[in-house]
Amino acid sequence: MSQSYTPPSTLSGISRLAKKLRNERGIAHKEALEVVARIAGFENHAHAKRQLADRVSPLKLVPLYLTVYWHDQNDRKASGRCTAVVCLPEENFATLPILKARGYWMLGGFQLESTDHLQAMMDGHSYRHAQKRITDAVRTLQFCTATGLTPIRKIADKRRVQFLQDLPGQDHRSDWIDSSGSWLTLDEPYHPRSNEKGTERGDWLAKHGLGMTTPAWAGLYVPGESIPNLVSNSPELLQRTTETVERLAPLPQIDWDTHSGGYWSDFHSPQRIASGKPYRPRPQPSYGERAGALPYGGRPGVASEWRPATAMSLQQHRNLGFILRGLSWSNLSSRVVDQLIRTISTLDDWANYEHPDEASNQIDGLYYGGDRAKYATLGDLLKGVHDARVLILSGYLECRPRRDFMKVLDLVARDASKIAQKRVA
Repeated sequence: MSQSYTPPSTLSGISRLAKKLRNERGIAHKEALEVVARIAGFENHAHAKRQLADRVSPLKLVPLYLTVYWHDQNDRKASGRCTAVVCLPEENFATLPILKARGYWMLGGFQLESTDHLQAMMDGHSYRHAQKRITDAVRTLQFCTATGLTPIRKIADKRRVQFLQDLPGQDHRSDWIDSSGSWLTLDEPYHPRSNEKGTERGDWLAKHGLGMTTPAWAGLYVPGESIPNLVSNSPELLQRTTETVERLAPLPQIDWDTHSGGYWSDFHSPQRIASGKPYRPRPQPSYGERAGALPYGGRPGVASEWRPATAMSLQQHRNLGFILRGLSWSNLSSRVVDQLIRTISTLDDWANYEHPDEASNQIDGLYYGGDRAKYATLGDLLKGVHDARVLILSGYLECRPRRDFMKVLDLVARDASKIAQKRVA
């Protein structure tokens, strides 16, 4: 490690140096925070936050803007854009990029539209619901910043805690992980759950070598009405988190009115304006044919999917389903099988849109259930791929959805050939 860096002595200093290190080395912001924390003489970033929390004086507060668009389900004429502003310590802003994971929205469905603006992707179903989502997001951000925990996202980590689904009496469970890889579960039932010896829950926890605490804290899910229980196999993490949440600051005051507006209006935060970069609106559903394809599905916050504008006959769909079911049961890698399964689901959607007047039992049997092709050799499988290509080319005209499907078939052929070569070798 180069000693040319001046060890920072504040959390904001750690954050600034982490950004510099991230850009210099091309590493993730979370990793940069860990490196800089060690430069500053701490075990890790979570340790630095605990040690430096009391040294930040005076506390610098920075405005964070949060937006939720809403449509009232009980009054179709009532809608709007709820943009709230809350002033939080700077360290909360360093946490935001860490919470963002590829393929996931953060803090209950928000995206980081700008460094000072969180925008919900999906509509709220009332103004009150919009307020609740914003309040929940602020509360969760405080929790993540103080504890150093982030939601479990990786499949491998989810498998590690999958056994917790059998935790007796669990309700409103959320799973968290810290920078060391230790996990913690927050279980928030409406009624207390005893952890005394001799109880069903106590016996289950003891059997799996787990500890549990019930801190003097309101929790994240319906604070004041649910009972927060912390469960972990790490006594150190359990104790540290319990002490941290019991010291959490109360929810700060939120300004609901100054920046709110109409449903079709946009909010450009100060940092978005200062950056000179264009505002990034939410995805919206599409309409009308485009380059031989038609949109379907979609809603505010979720872009439409696309399907060929031409329709394939039911018999062609039935033949294609027979082939694809066989391919998905063949000797292919799990990655390719997963892609095939997603493709089968997509084709099932296309068939439903192309033949809306057909009985559901006729449509449901096209791609799910029933018999399937059997491919004993690589040659048989490649012929199945060829037959699927012929069906798609004869059933659909040229368009991007058709090209995407052909790429999946190419992937299947390459994967099958690769596996066959390994067997020979």
